[in-house]
Amino acid sequence: LPGALRSGAIACCALRGKALGRSVCSLLGGLRERAPTYASGALMRPHPLDYLAKAGPRLRDMGFRQMKMQCGSEPTIAASVERVRVMRESIGADVDLMCDINQLWSVHHAIDVGQRIADYHLFWLEDPTAHDDYPGLARIADALDTPIAAGEYHYGIVPFRHLLEGRSIDIVSPAPGS
Repeated sequence: LPGALRSGAIACCALRGKALGRSVCSLLGGLRERAPTYASGALMRPHPLDYLAKAGPRLRDMGFRQMKMQCGSEPTIAASVERVRVMRESIGADVDLMCDINQLWSVHHAIDVGQRIADYHLFWLEDPTAHDDYPGLARIADALDTPIAAGEYHYGIVPFRHLLEGRSIDIVSPAPGS
């Protein structure tokens, strides 16, 4: 049903555009010459530190001003902190760095690591713990200055309502089709 509702909304927008003699794109705000993007998928969890130290600057030199790395499977808290430190130092302070945990940390672990990496000024920390642990996400968001992002594991309006009403996240990042 959600897919049918989205299709219906798109069809209504197309009909409105046709009636007004305008494109759907113009009804939604028009075109941009450029759209902001971030590098994602190049800084994955299995990559060792020496790879990250080289890949980050390559992405920056390609023009990316934001990039997302993965953490979460390091054997120690110190290793997680080191991973973020290496990335931050390799790309510099003028590039936004995001870190995706993919729900791999406990609430306590996320707060502990989050506090230790605060000096590296992450743009956001994504999915630090279980997606449906709304109180736990709220504890993390409350304990850290780093914005907490989540949403790609949620479908339908109800989970997003829980996230927002519980102040569990700072940034909503739904997956396409959510």
